[in-house]
Amino acid sequence: MSTPIIARQSNFGTGVVFALIAGLLVLGFIFYENGVISLPSFLGGVAYKTIKINNLSLKVHIAKTSEEQLASLNGVRTIAQDEGMLFVFKTDGIYEISTANMLFPVDLMWINNEGTIVDTAANVAPGLRDPVSTQAYARYVLMVNAGTMTHNDILRQTTVDLPLLP
Repeated sequence: MSTPIIARQSNFGTGVVFALIAGLLVLGFIFYENGVISLPSFLGGVAYKTIKINNLSLKVHIAKTSEEQLASLNGVRTIAQDEGMLFVFKTDGIYEISTANMLFPVDLMWINNEGTIVDTAANVAPGLRDPVSTQAYARYVLMVNAGTMTHNDILRQTTVDLPLLP
């Protein structure tokens, strides 16, 4: 007489799945807290383009919607030296940029529709209560690490090679 085989369900696979999910959540939190990713870019699928100024190539996050522009680089601890954020507006205008919730200093460049820098603000401190403004009409505002303009001889009237934007 043979002994019946009793089937037993294993919970091993379920445990592995839960461990992987928990690990991914922990890694995501660590990256978010260290400023490697920002919640708006992670959730919103922010577009990237490469632009050129003089001999400098920059990988820029494109901020076209008001939500992306309000999120800006707020809460991000740092960006790479060859990165930035390009605010794209539908019409030429006078645009202010806030650093109230930023964590690192930046250089700002206002760029007209032809790709010429029409105004700049160097080494803008994070956490300013009042927005940084200009009197120049622009279509774009470029935000990069503080010191980028000085190190790359970027001045007013410098031309920016802007690709076709999305």
